[in-house]
Amino acid sequence: AMVDVWHANEKGGYSHFMPGMQPYELRRRIETDAKGFYRFRSFLPPGYAIPPVGPVHELFALLGRHGQRPAHIHFLVAAPGMRTLTTQVNIPGDSYIDDDFAFATRDGLIVELERNVAPTGYESLGITAPFTRSVFNFVLPRAASADEALPLTRMERVATPG
Repeated sequence: AMVDVWHANEKGGYSHFMPGMQPYELRRRIETDAKGFYRFRSFLPPGYAIPPVGPVHELFALLGRHGQRPAHIHFLVAAPGMRTLTTQVNIPGDSYIDDDFAFATRDGLIVELERNVAPTGYESLGITAPFTRSVFNFVLPRAASADEALPLTRMERVATPG
């Protein structure tokens, strides 16, 4: 399977949207191993707010709603013959975890964090100090038809008519 992972920077910005960020910054495509395992190294992103000016902010103000997102990491998981999954996992402890304006938080998507993991056995990955680890498994259902087996990349999906 292919796992695309992306998250916001320390200011809540995403590459391709925030000026000054490099293309594909804090984004990565990972090919799983033969058993479907994947791993990546990054930092725990913060939650963020919608931009404080503009039409979305104005709409939220008229609705009397806040525009906060809790800390989260996005994933797109795809494999031949399987249904593609786009989801996110949420970081526990964020004050908006139960009040996401996008209604994207689910109990099953709040990851458990193991903090202060000793670096023993991880030195080959460049990890030399205690770190935070999380384990999260994705299960893809088989596609019911060839039409349901979506193309692997986002750009292919965007370019596919229909």
